[in-house]
Amino acid sequence: MLSVNSPNPVKDMEVYRPHGCNRWLVEKAHVKPICSFEGVSFWFVDGKWLRDTTDIDFTAGGNPRRYSYVPEDEIWVDVGMEPGDVVPTMIHELVECRHMRRGENYDDAHNKASQVEIIVRQQIPNKSTSIEQEGLSH
Repeated sequence: MLSVNSPNPVKDMEVYRPHGCNRWLVEKAHVKPICSFEGVSFWFVDGKWLRDTTDIDFTAGGNPRRYSYVPEDEIWVDVGMEPGDVVPTMIHELVECRHMRRGENYDDAHNKASQVEIIVRQQIPNKSTSIEQEGLSH
């Protein structure tokens, strides 16, 4: 099994591990910053590269409480997503991460984040809305 400190770290989905984030992986995954909010930097990342090299389960987005390879102050969004999925995914990951930081397990935090994401998706009038149209890009 690969470790978090190898060039191809593998996550343990059931146990949160304190970060010993691999800077090499972070630099390879980063594509471009999206925005910052309350001390959290949102990044577009190369999801295909992550799935091919690091984590077959990385889909849509990720946060540091779910994926130990995501830096503590970042939330990642797959650059290959449809524009209308970006903002709901960002909010989902932020909500999930905050619940997990309060001690909730992944399943409970994910369910709460999914409920919020559904509401967000219902509020976005045009599903093709991009982050630029929402005013969130740098």
